Amino acid sequence: MDEILKLANQFYEGEYKDSVLYASLSRDEKDPKLREEFLRLSHIESNHSKFWHDFLVKRDKKPKKVKIGRLSFFFVKLLRKLLGPGTVVSLLEMGENSAIQKYFNFLTKYKLSDEEREVISKIILDELEHERFFYE
Repeated sequence: MDEILKLANQFYEGEYKDSVLYASLSRDEKDPKLREEFLRLSHIESNHSKFWHDFLVKRDKKPKKVKIGRLSFFFVKLLRKLLGPGTVVSLLEMGENSAIQKYFNFLTKYKLSDEEREVISKIILDELEHERFFYE
């Protein structure tokens, strides 16, 4: 598989999984403000996932259905109860920080349309913004 498609597929899977995990945290959250924030993050990640899905389809690569193990849900929910929402989001975002650097490298390394460059730049900004809410 071409390197650009392999990376785009990894981005798609990561954003999809994060979207589903944030939605799950939202459903279980009792604090209305946190519930709304988890839901907001889920929607943002879902939009990112859709961009990467469409990016792949546009290049004749149909993404496989993303599987999320029950163990992932269990551990995220357990960590939420033990450590609190801010810590859980920080842990999830640690993976995002690595993704930010990968997105930036992707943005500068590959030939992309102006629209794709604009969307990827916005994704980077969204990822940087995620943690802000939980540190306030």
